[in-house]
Order: sequence, then C-alpha cells, then structure tokens
Amino acid sequence: MKIKMTQSLPGSLDGVTVIDLAAGQEYETVDSARGTRLALAHIRKGVAVAVAVPDIEPVRSEVAPAAVTKSKAKPALAK
Repeated sequence: MKIKMTQSLPGSLDGVTVIDLAAGQEYETVDSARGTRLALAHIRKGVAVAVAVPDIEPVRSEVAPAAVTKSKAKPALAK
C-alpha cells in the first residue's frame, strides 16, 4: 500500500526495519497483510494519507495469425 507522510517520524514499512519517514515523501509498504496494517496504522494516527495507485491497463499486442499450410506428406499407417 502506498502512503504519503504528513509528519516526519521514525517508522517502519516492513514491520522490522525502523527508518525516518519524512513529511511530504511517498512510501510503499511491503506487499503483504503486514504492510497494509502498517500503512493503515500510520493513516489512523494521522501522520500519513493513502496514495491512490492508478490502474494500469495491460498492453495488448496484436499478432497476425500464422499461415496455415497443408502438408503433402501422407500419414503413416498403423501396423
């Protein structure tokens, strides 16, 4: 979950390492339930706000269908 700090304070983004979280900076917590809980704790304390992550549409590539050719080889007969 992505958050933007509104106040500077020591905190954690992974539940293990404590770093100085600076006001005005955006941070990404670890991609797990723990990361979400940490982000929500910062938001509930009023020291951070959630940052909306834009939806990214998948890239679609258009591939021309392969040409179908008929084989002139005769199928092998079962013995």
